[in-house]
Amino acid sequence: MRKLSLYILSVLLFCNFTNIVNAKVDGEGELYLSEGVVKKFIEYIQKDKDSKPLVFYITLDGTGYAYFSCDKNESCSVDDNYYKKFCKKRNFKNTCKRFAKGRTIKWKNGINPGKGKISKINKKWSDAQIYEKLVELGFINKNKNAKKKISENYVYNNALRRFNSNGDYRLGFEPFHPKDPTTFKNIMFKEKKIFKKRHKKYSGDDIKTFRSFKFLAEFEDNITLEIFIEYNKSKENFEESEEIALFYSKIFGRIPHFLKKHVKKIYIFNSGGNWWVNRDAPNSINISKSNCTNKYIITKGSYTLCNENMIHEAMHLFEFNRKLFSESKWLEARELDKDFYCSEYGTNNITEDFADSVLCWIGVRYKSNKIMKEDVVKINKYIPNRLKFFDDLNLNMHPYKISK
Repeated sequence: MRKLSLYILSVLLFCNFTNIVNAKVDGEGELYLSEGVVKKFIEYIQKDKDSKPLVFYITLDGTGYAYFSCDKNESCSVDDNYYKKFCKKRNFKNTCKRFAKGRTIKWKNGINPGKGKISKINKKWSDAQIYEKLVELGFINKNKNAKKKISENYVYNNALRRFNSNGDYRLGFEPFHPKDPTTFKNIMFKEKKIFKKRHKKYSGDDIKTFRSFKFLAEFEDNITLEIFIEYNKSKENFEESEEIALFYSKIFGRIPHFLKKHVKKIYIFNSGGNWWVNRDAPNSINISKSNCTNKYIITKGSYTLCNENMIHEAMHLFEFNRKLFSESKWLEARELDKDFYCSEYGTNNITEDFADSVLCWIGVRYKSNKIMKEDVVKINKYIPNRLKFFDDLNLNMHPYKISK
């Protein structure tokens, strides 16, 4: 009898300990997800082809995230302590809690119990169905999001890009131009390379055989860049690949020196998708097929888009090295600027805000004669503390010159 009592007591203590541990892992209380985090959560839920969702972590303010998946042919253990620390590091030391485990939302907010059918999301649901489920469970405040959009608390939809009524880029207000100074010196073909590569498409990630021509571009200050141009198995167009490599080399030569140091490789896919960087392929930028090399579209003023994307992604690589700046000062700058942003895209999450804010800083400090005067006024008014944050870093901006 005594042994049975001890056994029951042990079970009760273990269960209580487990509940305490889970309570520390799972988030609780009011939480509203930013639009960017909602998109990433939908991406996480719909993983099914090569991997399955493992855990989704989120910052307490709903603007930062980190999620983890597991390859279907592997057995992955769950290490919530590691995940929590990774999420915190990724989001400028903002505390993170577990939002979902698998496809079950674990965060308790008074509506969502964190278990059972009500908290579970079906992998076959559409984006709209998942969105409505998040609304139902109280993680999206439609009124709050609508108010945020109406207030127009950002300067651009996408940083520094202005459009006319026809949807074309406004000629005369292009902060980046193909004739801008570049530090590019030379490019040479090295070899053909075939390897497995992850492609981030709009419909989800895909592992593919990446057949490429490898080029080496040289720049001032002994900087080099490896460029891999994907070609079709049935059509090896070397001349076209060389032209694309030259185009991106010249763009790379136009981004600030402090960013060049963090980019060692560029992979250019021949199919559509996103521009992106990731920590499992350090110092590299991945570029899906875009209109950047379409000469007709470039003449209509879209070059700014290509140059901005290069800066934006390189800024993510800079941001990965947290020894280069004070995370606390960046968080303080965001707090002092309240609910104002450089771009609507920057409202998605804290890391996109970081990458887009530097573009507004470049706009007012180095391109003020190339953007609208009213935008210069708004940037200085909306994000003065972010501007000061970048000023204080004393970054090497060559080949840029300060606007007069």
